Amino acid sequence: MLIVTQALLYTGLAVMMGVIIVRLSPLTITVPRSVLPLAVVTVVSCAALPVLKLILFLNAQYDVATSTKMVLFTFEVGRSWLVVALLGGALLLSSQRSTAVQLVLALAMIIAFSWSSHASSFNQFTGFMSHTVHTMAVSIWVGVLLVASLFASEQQLGKPFLRWFTPIALTALLAVSISGILLVTIITPAYVTAWRIPYGQALIIKHALIVPLVLYALINGVLNRNERRSSKAWLRAESMIMLTIFTATAVLSISSPDSKTEKTAALYHAFHANLAAPILSWTFEGCIFLVATLAFSALLLQSFTKNQPAKLSLILGFATACSMYCTAMLMISA
Repeated sequence: MLIVTQALLYTGLAVMMGVIIVRLSPLTITVPRSVLPLAVVTVVSCAALPVLKLILFLNAQYDVATSTKMVLFTFEVGRSWLVVALLGGALLLSSQRSTAVQLVLALAMIIAFSWSSHASSFNQFTGFMSHTVHTMAVSIWVGVLLVASLFASEQQLGKPFLRWFTPIALTALLAVSISGILLVTIITPAYVTAWRIPYGQALIIKHALIVPLVLYALINGVLNRNERRSSKAWLRAESMIMLTIFTATAVLSISSPDSKTEKTAALYHAFHANLAAPILSWTFEGCIFLVATLAFSALLLQSFTKNQPAKLSLILGFATACSMYCTAMLMISA
């Protein structure tokens, strides 16, 4: 349940940012008025679940009023949610004409949300800033993708849109990459060792999904600029990869990165039942899957150049991610 709500939380943040950015852009995409309020309510509601869980846990020792007061005013997760809720309320009450004000409030919600993240608990300044930049960049990138693929017509997704969106997507990709590296350094410095636990498994799956995501960014941002392809279909395919990444991110947000106390993940156990201290090394099996990853990647790009359906490319995209994951898992030994 918590994984679903956390995935919806990241999706809500993305849609919220996407609607506001599109309204500030020179694009003429018409987004229904109900979409932004729905996204804000989703963010506030889903962010409340960990807070409620903590209140119920403390309720075994204290009454409801005391537990609620303690969580909201003394725990970081509670104070963070309280600010998110207040900012969300202000955003709901703001005029639709005040899009710049809505942008400031939305960015402030992401800042408040990032304050109680794993990274902030490990390094209050660098971790907090890295998580904030990471979440902002992803929300803007994916948000515009989702809004455009859902509400724009095929004509509105032509060269003017690509000329406007490509610099945004490339800047977001750069910001996500740099902040992502910092987050891994802060939270899981023993990156390969962390693969043993559920947190590390979610992390490597997320990183494997980045491979087809970059390929879709190349297709939508570069290859499709001068081609007559259905931009809507290919943007939706890229959005699907990102939504899957949100699911992996949701698992990260509710898992502990402590490899000393967490149990071995079932997926890791399926590959290495008795490997307690994994290290990266070249293996025959890993190389086979690496070649398969390159082959699937080439087929994904070829599906665009050969004008094949975007749905087929999505299958190839997930095959690329799956093969990349197997490559990583089979490239470790004692």
